[in-house]
Amino acid sequence: MIKHFILLVVTAALFLVAPSLIFAEKNVVIDPGHGGWDTGTSGYSGNSTNFYEKHANLKISLYLRDKLEAEGFKVYMTRTDNDTYLSLEERVKKANGFIKGVNDQSVFVSVHHNAAPTNPYHRGFETYYYDKAAAWDPQWPPDPIQVGYVNDSKRLAYSVHPNVVNLLNMKDNGVRNYEAFYVIRNAQMPSVLLEMGYLSNPTEEEMIKTQWFQENAAESIKRGIIDYFKVFEVYSVRDERLKTYKSKEEAISYSQSVKNTYVLDKYKQEKIYENTNEYSVYQKSNDKLKTFTIKADAIHYAEGIKNTRVVDEDAEAGSILWSNYLPKKYSVHTDTGLRLNTFYDLASAISYAKTKDYPTQVKDINRVEVIWTNISGLKVTRTIQDKSLIGKERFQTAVQVSKELYPNGFDSTKERKTVVLANAYNFADALSVGPLAAQLDNAPILLTEKERLHSDVENEIKRLGAEEVYVIGGTAALSPTVENRLKAMNLKVTRLGAADRYQTNLLINKQLKGVQGVFVASGTNYADALGAAPIAAANNWAILLTDQNKISNEALTFINGKKVKILGGGAAISSTVEGLVKQQSTNVVRLAGQERYETLAKILHEFSSAIDSNQVAVSTGTDFPDALTASSLSVKSRAPLILVGDELSPYIYDYILEYTPSTKVNKVFEIGGKVEESPIEQIKNVLY
Repeated sequence: MIKHFILLVVTAALFLVAPSLIFAEKNVVIDPGHGGWDTGTSGYSGNSTNFYEKHANLKISLYLRDKLEAEGFKVYMTRTDNDTYLSLEERVKKANGFIKGVNDQSVFVSVHHNAAPTNPYHRGFETYYYDKAAAWDPQWPPDPIQVGYVNDSKRLAYSVHPNVVNLLNMKDNGVRNYEAFYVIRNAQMPSVLLEMGYLSNPTEEEMIKTQWFQENAAESIKRGIIDYFKVFEVYSVRDERLKTYKSKEEAISYSQSVKNTYVLDKYKQEKIYENTNEYSVYQKSNDKLKTFTIKADAIHYAEGIKNTRVVDEDAEAGSILWSNYLPKKYSVHTDTGLRLNTFYDLASAISYAKTKDYPTQVKDINRVEVIWTNISGLKVTRTIQDKSLIGKERFQTAVQVSKELYPNGFDSTKERKTVVLANAYNFADALSVGPLAAQLDNAPILLTEKERLHSDVENEIKRLGAEEVYVIGGTAALSPTVENRLKAMNLKVTRLGAADRYQTNLLINKQLKGVQGVFVASGTNYADALGAAPIAAANNWAILLTDQNKISNEALTFINGKKVKILGGGAAISSTVEGLVKQQSTNVVRLAGQERYETLAKILHEFSSAIDSNQVAVSTGTDFPDALTASSLSVKSRAPLILVGDELSPYIYDYILEYTPSTKVNKVFEIGGKVEESPIEQIKNVLY
């Protein structure tokens, strides 16, 4: 290429600074070549007509700006009039300033026109991009960021060039990479320099001056830029661009194979797929504090806060990666006993062990028991048994619990052969019966319908060899028909029932002996009373039910002088009721969370010294009959009763993490069919 004036020069280096992506805009910097006193080539007739290259460059550039903005691009220009002169250095500095921080989502297009003064027949269109390998000159080193964009600049050139040639029907002089013009070797974004035709050719000059040419030149460049942006890019979570694809499916497929990546639709500037890990920071007895996509960042954040742990949310059962309050409990060893690593949870230890291409074993941290191994001939010595106590309906679930309690029926030496019976559907009367069932020599709690004794329940009473039944609730809860059937079975029947649940609750509590304290719980928010039932039963505490805003004088009298724990927040039991309770006792503490599981966690933590069992009972926190009947099972072994939803609450998980009974847990009971597998696995993951 030959020009009527001294033109641009060369450069090089290698390194791409990874920009911080700011999505939502596609950026184009248009650089109309020359300007001011620097007119560019005068072409064939410029000296007589005063139409120079700078005019032609700006005409196309202004049309291009308008067309790109109409397509949603953010457009910047190094000049917008023909009077302004900026040096090459100033133009590039200005361009780079426009797109700082969004380099990957930007392109630089420098618009020029050519000249060959010695050959007026020379014509056509050519496109230039910078390639260090083809245009290196040590006198003019390039910006290292541009060097890193060589493939993008090439792709931009081959996107724009055919669009211009085809729409303008110009002679194709090709795409060239062997020139090192200053603007394209120092722009910090993918860059091209376009020579839109030869002003020194009288025919081409005449065409270049027309509005038709200028508008269609802008249109063809716009189409090329759009083609360039219509790709799908794969980035790391640190916003480092890894791959570029024309196909969305190929980009997603690659991202799926590489952790901590995402796919960006470059044209829409939208993430369309993410394959990123989430590393969350939790604080003991608190909500999730913050989530990161990079593990080191999560640990660094957690290090400055007491009682925290970092969890890989994408790993099996939520792997604990780091903690400043939990001990590591599991170790991975070779077949010779060499310790390879230690872990907080079992799932992480096993996952690590499986990555080795030689035999390994997972043990408890004291190297006493083998929990998992792929070593030939080595046996697992530590297991936790899952046992499901699930009936077709709630009646049968209660029977399954009873059979677990007394697999051979009541022993002949048992002091009291008693069963507690409650309504299966309207069981508010029975919310507080757990402590009484415990004092009745750990009587099983069975459920039936209001108007009849369910056949499975009748058969269970017979199998047990019961002699006495406590019927909970008035005749509106369990009808005289049920009571008469029990009597016809030669059973002693004691009914504890009154006008409402609160009066029935007082009758139940009057049966208790040696009450050491009182849980005051909502008579309508069942979860709090049910979660406290095993603890109350194991510690000779009563459960006193109350309305949110009022409490009877008789209930206050029962409280008088006793230790009291009020369960739940103000939505369950108001400050008014709390004030009345405090008039009866000087030892009143409210145990309350934002929701039922946090309240239960506070109860479990408060009475952790009273819970010491090699068993754990798990039931749903949303369907209460199962949890009601489970309390007797918890009482028998002093096991915690864990209520769960679809997932394990982080507050309950906190408690499980620190649950260290004197003997290791070897059995987890799933009570009722509405417990999901996920919380069971989470519980076992840290109890081994």
